[in-house]
Amino acid sequence: MKNEMELMPATLATPAESLIAQGQVVVQAKTKFMTAVGVQKERNIAKVIRYAEDCTQQMESKDVYYNWTVSNKDGSKGIVEGPAVGLASVVQQAIGNNISDVEIEQETETHWYFKAYYIDLETGANTTRLFRQLKNKKMGKYDPERLQDMQFQIGQSKAHRNVICHANRWLVNHLMNAKKKTENDKVVKNLVKYKDAAIKTFGEKGINREQLEDLVGKSLALWTADDIVHLQGINNGIDTGEMTQQEIFGIVKPKDREGDIKLTNIIPTNRNSGGSPTEEKGLAPESEPGVEIADDTLTLAQAALDEIPEALFIVTRKRLGIKKEINQLTDEECLVINKEASRIADEEAAND
Repeated sequence: MKNEMELMPATLATPAESLIAQGQVVVQAKTKFMTAVGVQKERNIAKVIRYAEDCTQQMESKDVYYNWTVSNKDGSKGIVEGPAVGLASVVQQAIGNNISDVEIEQETETHWYFKAYYIDLETGANTTRLFRQLKNKKMGKYDPERLQDMQFQIGQSKAHRNVICHANRWLVNHLMNAKKKTENDKVVKNLVKYKDAAIKTFGEKGINREQLEDLVGKSLALWTADDIVHLQGINNGIDTGEMTQQEIFGIVKPKDREGDIKLTNIIPTNRNSGGSPTEEKGLAPESEPGVEIADDTLTLAQAALDEIPEALFIVTRKRLGIKKEINQLTDEECLVINKEASRIADEEAAND
């Protein structure tokens, strides 16, 4: 007597029954937790990494990572970064042989609580993460029902992203670092262009240069490729809804930035007159016996040159063949020196 499965019409067989008829094994899990099972194609870590790297290098940075700046207890600023939803999708596909799921654990008037599961079928590793999503968060000009639907989908996606990335943190960190290095290499080749692009991009969001300098903690002339990549990550987070402009720039407190020049009766530095910069309520200091204090002030362009480290300034002037003192330079000459100093600094950073 023939097996009843062989007599069953193909159109009536379920996917599971079809697999069994082919001699394969189907495991049904009644709970969110299970142990390792046999798989048809075992994972090859080297291929996993290559596949994931190829994918992320073709993606825009906003689909791979985002970051933001936080204030530390000691008053300094720290950088927090995280993987984007798009990166989680790539990681899950590259790893293979896994199951993920998201369900609502609890709902209140103000929040949804999502519970996300991730199961590695090969190793039997089970990971669970909770994610809280705020309801009725202001986002553009949407009607309340549409806005709530969008927020629900965003919360579900983030919960899914979190559990996948938490379970495969080693690969996530590797891919984020590789992508940031790629972006950094691009910026190093044309730092001035990317500085201008950053100012323009954030300017379109209503964020001015001074706010960006406060966030970075440096004046524009001292921004490095790492600073630009950091700002790109912040822009990614804003564009993808991971954070809002208010969350990032609403808490930035103005502070003296590294390399700042206060434009209140600036006394030329030793690059010009042999004195030291003094700015105190617009009053020049009393001269010491035998020391002549210059009474001329610097233009904005000339003052910006004081932001360049002394050693770098000397090398730049020598390379350009400029022998004038700062207060004798034209605005155009100051701009040329600033750009050349940035280029030299980038070269030294790349060589390091």
